[in-house]
Amino acid sequence: MRITFDQFKGALANVSPMLLPPGYAQTAVNYRSDSGRIEPFGAALEIQSIAKPGDIRSILKLDDTWIYWTGVIEAIKAQLANSDWRIFYTGDGYPKQTDHTLGLSGLASTYPTEARRFGVVKPDAGQPLVVEPQGVGDGTIGDVFSYVYTRVTTWGEESAPSPATAVATLEGDQHVRLNNFRYGSIATTGNDIAYFRLYRLNSSASGSEYQLVRARPGNLSATAVYDIPVADVPDSLTYVYDANDGVTPDSLSDDLGAVIQSETWEAPPDDLHALVQCQGSFLAGLSANQICFSEPAYGYAWPVEYRLTLSHDGVGLGVLDGAVLALTTAYPTLAIGSDPASMQKKTLAYNQACVSKQGIVSTEAGVIYPSPDGLCLCDGMAVMVVTRKETYSRSQWKALNPENLVGFYHDGKYYGFFKGTATGIVFDFKGGKDVVSIDLGARLVYGGFVVPEEDALYLLVREGSTYYIDQWEGGASKLTAVYRSGRVQLPAAMNMGAARAVGDHNASAPAGIRLYAGGRRRKDHRVTDQKPFNLPSGYRADTVEIEYEGTGVLDRVQVAPTVQELIHG
Repeated sequence: MRITFDQFKGALANVSPMLLPPGYAQTAVNYRSDSGRIEPFGAALEIQSIAKPGDIRSILKLDDTWIYWTGVIEAIKAQLANSDWRIFYTGDGYPKQTDHTLGLSGLASTYPTEARRFGVVKPDAGQPLVVEPQGVGDGTIGDVFSYVYTRVTTWGEESAPSPATAVATLEGDQHVRLNNFRYGSIATTGNDIAYFRLYRLNSSASGSEYQLVRARPGNLSATAVYDIPVADVPDSLTYVYDANDGVTPDSLSDDLGAVIQSETWEAPPDDLHALVQCQGSFLAGLSANQICFSEPAYGYAWPVEYRLTLSHDGVGLGVLDGAVLALTTAYPTLAIGSDPASMQKKTLAYNQACVSKQGIVSTEAGVIYPSPDGLCLCDGMAVMVVTRKETYSRSQWKALNPENLVGFYHDGKYYGFFKGTATGIVFDFKGGKDVVSIDLGARLVYGGFVVPEEDALYLLVREGSTYYIDQWEGGASKLTAVYRSGRVQLPAAMNMGAARAVGDHNASAPAGIRLYAGGRRRKDHRVTDQKPFNLPSGYRADTVEIEYEGTGVLDRVQVAPTVQELIHG
């Protein structure tokens, strides 16, 4: 009688060893489980050490340079032309943005060296424009006017407007001068303001709108411009003129530009987090129990009316086709639509809270996240616990501390690492139910980053007191794989006396084969070839199981009472 162990898969922790289907494991560590062979994972490749002081918790590759933070950062690449590798990120105080020039402007130990606020702080309501009619009026009723102004950054981002000045009437032959423009310093606002824009109320038969004024900064003889350089208005006492002529003005400038766009363009909330890119060129994030959305194509502008209130506090966001999934402390909620001005909210009737924001991963099949019951998959219609029943019991899952899970979507699978440990899991959520564990030895994982252009997963790890960036499976050597089979029931008690292992192992890359019979460890054998080898005699048992440990590929292990039966079956 010959027993063959092959068609190897991962582990089903919640199934008794006696009831495991063929190929499934009691223990599965450090190997691919989708080919039927045991193929050990490649070792990680150390890319660099990190000199930045503190406990590093996030990494990101900016162009070809790594930057890092001591906080948990959520960052996305700006979808802008010629953006100098600009990124938007949350988790480091108020939302921020940086690019290649700013972020890499200092020493590597300071990366990202500089950043700016994500969103533009609007002018303070307590510092309104001062408006003064100028010139001798002719006694006739002239223009009706009111003004607002906005701030514009060096990146061309425009703030929401200042409070409007009181509506007033100008006499004929008069013009207006204004002052008390305030730009706010980088230190006080986080914005690098380069320009002011002045808008005037303009009435017509179809209504009234604020339109851009071609104004004269500093003095009447100055060249009229739509974008007023901050350098031309160095302090709040400097006048800006709304006049049609620089010599003998007798009315307001009639060279009006576009209607103001940014009337509702607030900066994102300071506590914004869980930043994601949505279809339709807009962004989404969370603030307490609200989902917030940006203006399409203007990621820095977050109108207050584009917010949806959740029944519970938000934990994190995932992205589905045509929807955003908000994971909360209780029920998941979908925000459905392609326009942030008309998103529809749908709370799903599944009480599956998210226990780790860093464990959320968006895939083409749905959003995966860790709940108290296991890994969940939401496809936009339902929420399924995909690691329930055979994979883990609820207590087994809880013992893994899923609140520490940091997840990645890589090679079509879910890779999860338990923060502060050297361990993780690989789960094929597209129909699989078995899990392979990861053991990195002395390297403790704290985060990571997937670079789609390279199809590469990078891990933030610590060994001793030093942090490193490692490329997953980037090394030439292999991790040590461990597989322990299910317990095979024999038709009668017998002595398995011979075995062989078929695969890619040799004297320089040996494999370890262990035989268990009757639940006891009977034999450890160092395999360097594919020849049969003897097993111990003097016992009889009615169950048999094998364990493999090695760095080579294993195709199958066979055991039998005699060498003849091993060879001939």
